[in-house]
Amino acid sequence: MSTKKLSVRATDIAEYIRYQSCDRRFKLKYNDYEFAKKDIPFSNLIFATSLDPVLEEEGRRRENEWETSLQKDSFLDLTKMSQDSDQENQPTEWNDFVEKLKNLSEKQKAYGREISIEGTLGEFNIYGQIDFVVLLWENDEPKLRLVEGKASRKDRTYHQVQVGLYQILVRQLIRKNSINICGIKLKPENIECVVVRIDENTNKSQDIIKSPALNLDTIETDINRLLASDGVLKRIVEMDLSDLDYQLDQKCSDCTLSVHCLAESAREKRIELLGIDSSIVRVLHKVGVNNLDDLSELDLEGTQAIEIQKDTSFTENLELLKLKAKTRKRTLPDGNSNPDTYEVEALPKYSGESQLPEHIINGESLIRVYLTVEYDYVENRIGALAAHVTKSQGKLDPKFEKNENCKWQPDPKIKEYIETGKDDNNKTVYQSKELEGKDVIKFKTSAWMGEYKEDNGSEKELIQGFLLELVDTIAEVAETEQAPIHFYVWSRQEMTQLVEGCSRVSSQLLSHLRELLGCRESLEQLIYSCLYDEVDRRYALGWTGRDLAVVTSLKWFGRRYHWRRKINGKIVNLDRAFSQDIFDFKNNLEIESNNQWATSKSNTDNIRKHPFEVRLRYFNSFSAAYWRAYWRKLPDPNDPKIKAKLKKSIERYNEAQTPNYLKEYFRARTHAIRWVEEGIRLKNSEIKKESLTIANLPDFNLGVDNAAQAGIDFLRLDQHVKVTDWIANNLVPPIYRISSGRTIPVRNIESYNNRLTAEINLDGYSITPELLQANCTIGEGSFVRLSPCYENPHKGQTINQLLRGGSTCIVNEINWNTKQIELSPIFSQSDRYRLFSNSYSNRNQEQIFPNATLDESPSDFIAGKVDEKLQNTQGNHVCRWLAPENPKIPPQITPLENDLEKYQNFLNSLPLANNKKLDDKQIEAIINGLKTRIQLLQGPPGTGKTETTAIATFLRILARSSPGDIVLITAHTHQAVDELLLRLGRLLPILNQHATNLNLNLSSIQLSRVDPKNKEDFQNTNVNSFSSKPCVNNVNKMRKKTVLVIGGTTNAILKMVNELNQRNNFLKDYPQGFQTTTLIVDEASMMVFPNFLALATLVKNDGEIMLAGDHRQLTPIITHDWENEDRPPVVSYQPYVSAYQAIQNLKENSDTQIPDTAILCSALNFTFRLPPVIRELIARLYSKLDNIQLRGKEKDKNIE
Repeated sequence: MSTKKLSVRATDIAEYIRYQSCDRRFKLKYNDYEFAKKDIPFSNLIFATSLDPVLEEEGRRRENEWETSLQKDSFLDLTKMSQDSDQENQPTEWNDFVEKLKNLSEKQKAYGREISIEGTLGEFNIYGQIDFVVLLWENDEPKLRLVEGKASRKDRTYHQVQVGLYQILVRQLIRKNSINICGIKLKPENIECVVVRIDENTNKSQDIIKSPALNLDTIETDINRLLASDGVLKRIVEMDLSDLDYQLDQKCSDCTLSVHCLAESAREKRIELLGIDSSIVRVLHKVGVNNLDDLSELDLEGTQAIEIQKDTSFTENLELLKLKAKTRKRTLPDGNSNPDTYEVEALPKYSGESQLPEHIINGESLIRVYLTVEYDYVENRIGALAAHVTKSQGKLDPKFEKNENCKWQPDPKIKEYIETGKDDNNKTVYQSKELEGKDVIKFKTSAWMGEYKEDNGSEKELIQGFLLELVDTIAEVAETEQAPIHFYVWSRQEMTQLVEGCSRVSSQLLSHLRELLGCRESLEQLIYSCLYDEVDRRYALGWTGRDLAVVTSLKWFGRRYHWRRKINGKIVNLDRAFSQDIFDFKNNLEIESNNQWATSKSNTDNIRKHPFEVRLRYFNSFSAAYWRAYWRKLPDPNDPKIKAKLKKSIERYNEAQTPNYLKEYFRARTHAIRWVEEGIRLKNSEIKKESLTIANLPDFNLGVDNAAQAGIDFLRLDQHVKVTDWIANNLVPPIYRISSGRTIPVRNIESYNNRLTAEINLDGYSITPELLQANCTIGEGSFVRLSPCYENPHKGQTINQLLRGGSTCIVNEINWNTKQIELSPIFSQSDRYRLFSNSYSNRNQEQIFPNATLDESPSDFIAGKVDEKLQNTQGNHVCRWLAPENPKIPPQITPLENDLEKYQNFLNSLPLANNKKLDDKQIEAIINGLKTRIQLLQGPPGTGKTETTAIATFLRILARSSPGDIVLITAHTHQAVDELLLRLGRLLPILNQHATNLNLNLSSIQLSRVDPKNKEDFQNTNVNSFSSKPCVNNVNKMRKKTVLVIGGTTNAILKMVNELNQRNNFLKDYPQGFQTTTLIVDEASMMVFPNFLALATLVKNDGEIMLAGDHRQLTPIITHDWENEDRPPVVSYQPYVSAYQAIQNLKENSDTQIPDTAILCSALNFTFRLPPVIRELIARLYSKLDNIQLRGKEKDKNIE
């Protein structure tokens, strides 16, 4: 038996993690693509897939930057890799580099670049190249720092895996062969690692020396498991490729090996072509459904289908999978042999359930805006915006005409056609006409400067110019005073990118965009439609990918789209000019009649060519290289140093330089979106669109940014996007969405004493009660939407049923054994944040609906109150404090030194339960909080954040409050509010007694809780609970001769404040309205910033704010992930981040330095309750990101 070690690159192991542990990818890339090359004769396509020269160049530029920084810091270059050499630089072998280290004559700082290393780990021989190895001296001892540089703005696990591998290898090598540098032995523990990248807050490269070393203990454990004799990677190498699970999904979009996976899957007609989870494939295989043929011919009433649906891990709908299999086969070899199959097939039972509005609404023509957003993913900025605006009732028609050889070819003149009636045979007659509509196209015509502010200005100019021209174009197309307007995008990521771009460069741009999109009073309208979702939900397609270029390549019920245009007097096929990275998703491959790939030995009589999908396109993949080509920033393809493959790639990208090519491509893309939308025949007549006054459309002339207005715009837009997505998801028939666990079908809904009862109904659904319960996201206490539905689960609900026919409810009880559910309906009229909701109070003991669904509720009962508060307080001093461009936070007046000493003594000697004392960091944070206007307290897990916050609240009252003052305690959830308030309640007797013992003057303190979720929690405590309405008598009574502490959620406090501000017997003491001296926000990392801002406006102009939280643990729950993975820093206002993060950004990223007397960041670092193994696991996160050295009890000590 061979004992030869398996050989693998360090980068391959890191990429295994990056590509979501894809076994198949690792197998195909193993041993220099051995299996990939063996299986397919066209493996050259794998390597022909573009390696983006822009990303390569960006990586080189950053590495050169890092090297220059080392040289400026007097580090000696030991490898002499010239940045400007005409010759390709060769890596330096580890042993050669070691010799250079040994030969240093003095304790000199030094570095080497591209150091190749090799060693054995587990069952594998690992080899790779370290970007930088840096020699440092610390306490007269040598230390080697291994550095990986990445052109990324986010920390990635796979980056740490790569450098972790190098650390293991280097330590292993120096244990085997010790290294003495200047006569001093290099210790294995003095090998450390960093990953440097682009700093997300400055857009600059991180400093190699200043970056804290990584704690890779956990990573090393994971690596050792992967590489062990019984580990995953050895299993992958030893298994047959055909036996490895895989899923073709969005992660494959940038994987070069999708050439192999797609082509081989197509040849073998594998079920994975449907893009479904591998667990679903396993269930199908288990009952003998092994390929697309089996699945497309499956008897839905047969034994196999019954067995499949019994399996609790099967969460797809079998009927849909069967149709998708039948359609996907259409583009495979011999797929056209069945005349009953088509490249595009409508999914069943979807009639009337589109998310597309009709083109005529209430007799008015809908102004339709087909929008495309092109992104520069290297700079993470918008590079182009294009829109096609029309109100035409014709359909865009890319014609095909016969040439002189009587062959059909695309007509470059794009026209449209209208139906003019019927002929004698009752067939529809069409008439061709000129294309009706106007186009707006703006794109970046020069390169980014690399300076954040300058590039912000350029992006702002691009977006603002586009939107200004778009408004003019809408007015020109409308030709009327009022008209309904609707936007269409291909993918929702495009709308996210546009909103994020507006928010980044100007909050007023975000405000104007919201108005233009039509976010008005009511939620009962869609503001835009996403064609990707519409197509994916309503149609089965012949390809696996879902990008616009992929979808428009298919024949849609006899209609075809083409990309041929006349540009500069010449006929140009844009799909050829921009083939690279966009249209190269398919390729003609040779295959034999026996369904084997053709080779040089094949009989030519048995060979045919067939178009196969070879690259998976899920996203709009406009390569950043096209931008650089247009800006003349790509390397010269004639440079002799450039390899042949890169030379050809650059030449293809340079097509974008040709005048008007880029503009016409963007125009054609907007036309393609229109073509798809018009080809979807059944629109939704229930979608309402209010007519907008054209003259009142925003002019996009920007004034001063306003934090409150940006918060309002974010809340409104986020809620509209949320409801748009909710509608799109719930237009899917109940039978197809039940497997997600977000829908419960019910029947016999009856009203009784302001309650509703219902019975879980799974008749006709292919799911067991046990499986639904296991997957269900709805539980007791959930806010749900009860919507009437049809008895037939295959029939989707209508817009009216979803938006206007039902009720928002709270789930009181779900009994899965009896299948009974009890609900409390909440009455509300429709507004910006809430759907109409019936209470059925006038229908006691009668049936409300025979059938309905329970879904997660899209209504927001808090945002409306936040919105109202922000509208009424835009001139508030706190809005000036937190202005994004020029924050004006008044410095806090520090207590007298003598008082500070008293408070310090109070804390040092404070006796807590179980003979505990506050630790030094807790005391420091509490004392320093008295010296600042706004304090951020970061409390990693188990560090006593709640106790520290409670005592800090007491000390602030002791230091600054007088009888009659009101202190607010708030948080995102009832639980967080209650926990802090009850903790303060338990501590209060101890704190009061200790203050008395030390002769400190203390006002009486009354604790209270407004609108608690469970009043019982405050029985037999020193916390009074009361209702927000009415409340004036309670509040006036409690604050009389005491400092009143009121705890409540955002919703409860704003309701209370609104009530108090309307009562004269409160306003006589507070003529300016409710104000607080101190605002305490717990779990501030969970509270979205607009909610915090609304509460902060209640703070007096000499008041103070404390935010406690940990942005490493919890983040706000919002509709969209507005925070992109690799976005540039947003120094200006970010309405979508948490309150904690927003204040931290203000402190760290403001142009003018904010003193600690205005904003102070404090941190706790001793965890009382985390076991050592868990503490060590998370310590590296806090060390690297926040410079917090997390400590804790020793292993043999009791953990609390």
